[in-house]
Amino acid sequence: MDKKSKPVQPSPKPRLRARPRARRRINWGPVLLVALGVNVFLACFNSKITAIRSLNLDGVRQSERQRLARITEAIKGRPALKVDPRFVENFFMNESRVKSADFRRNIFGVARLMLEYREPVAAIVGSKSTYLDSTGVVFTDPEEKGTFPQIRLEPKIRVSVVALSGVINYKSVARLADLVHQQLADIEDKENPIEIEVQETGGLCLNMNNGTVDLGTSEQLPEKIEKLKQILQTKPDLFEVNSSLNLMVPENPQVVSRKKENG
Repeated sequence: MDKKSKPVQPSPKPRLRARPRARRRINWGPVLLVALGVNVFLACFNSKITAIRSLNLDGVRQSERQRLARITEAIKGRPALKVDPRFVENFFMNESRVKSADFRRNIFGVARLMLEYREPVAAIVGSKSTYLDSTGVVFTDPEEKGTFPQIRLEPKIRVSVVALSGVINYKSVARLADLVHQQLADIEDKENPIEIEVQETGGLCLNMNNGTVDLGTSEQLPEKIEKLKQILQTKPDLFEVNSSLNLMVPENPQVVSRKKENG
């Protein structure tokens, strides 16, 4: 009986030795630079060497000196980077007459405060020291002594810097005040200056020369004022015989005579 031959086993493959990985060298230069930068920053942040020693002013009124004394006392001697600019700016931005406040400081101990105040284009009748600027913001400024177009609000509209909002578009009122100042200054009666009346509905009127000009909405204000200027140049006695002029549609002005009004 023949013996079965055993299958030939394949010889095992030789194992390849893994090459040893090369160790990565750490580049200590950038690491040291970052560490140095952090240390320098922390030193500047806390060091008395960077303490604020002087405060330069730009556009700040003399009346702010008392407020400035309190600010100077609060920031002088403190490291510059520890002084939050908003801390200083908020001292002034809570006043409606201040348009912007910008406080800057550096690590050499020098600080600078820049203030910009609102410029009035009209004054609110019946509210002391209350004005309107060109952007339609109502603000108070007890120091303002200039003469501006007057804005009269209907009695139902309460005069309050906080509450003046809602249906009244004060930006349009400011634009109208600017147009009146530019276009009608030469023909305005100096003894009876033009008064802008703002109605509860948002409508606009001009009270002038013992007469009334009804402008309606704030649409086409430049065209309406230009038309009014043309009419007054050709008929300077318009309101001697007429009580009102309707310019809601500037292409079709209408007048109401005093006789007809008295009926």
